[in-house]
Amino acid sequence: MRGIPGPQPLQGDEFKVVDKPKRFFQLGRIFATDWFEPATADMLDRKTPPGALASGCQGPHGGKHITKSRWFVVVRRRLHHSLCFRITTYGGTNAAKTNRGRAEDFVVLYRANVRPARPYDDEEISRKPIAVIVEAPDQYISPIARLDCGRIYTVEDNLKVAKIGRVHPSHLDLLDEYFKASVK
Repeated sequence: MRGIPGPQPLQGDEFKVVDKPKRFFQLGRIFATDWFEPATADMLDRKTPPGALASGCQGPHGGKHITKSRWFVVVRRRLHHSLCFRITTYGGTNAAKTNRGRAEDFVVLYRANVRPARPYDDEEISRKPIAVIVEAPDQYISPIARLDCGRIYTVEDNLKVAKIGRVHPSHLDLLDEYFKASVK
């Protein structure tokens, strides 16, 4: 393992538009893509990495935007897009901060051939962990990686993505259960 904070940054060559999206974006597929979102006040208070603030693109009311490489897991396939949960390490901290969602929305992720790491006590994560298979040679799942089941993201088929891996086949039913619980 290269360290706790997270996987090695992807260089850009790995990012491609998928030729056969219906085949690639299946339940459990893990991929990375550049993600553009409004910058919140706490994002701007922290030291923002160079290049993360989107230049030349100011939102309405003077808002700033941030662009980062984000990891996602496909939970549903649609005609020209996928519905996904996000994978995060919260910058090397944990998911316990109150503005990050409810404890019951988070899941510990772990590499299929190792024992899952215990979540921090203050995270109060109660869901069963999910095993993943990492297929990208320079990537790994950090012991503090969390699947955020409290938010669903729409990812279009025509975005450039980098293949990271997939949820272990024995855990796909669990992932599907978490998705169904999130949309109740």
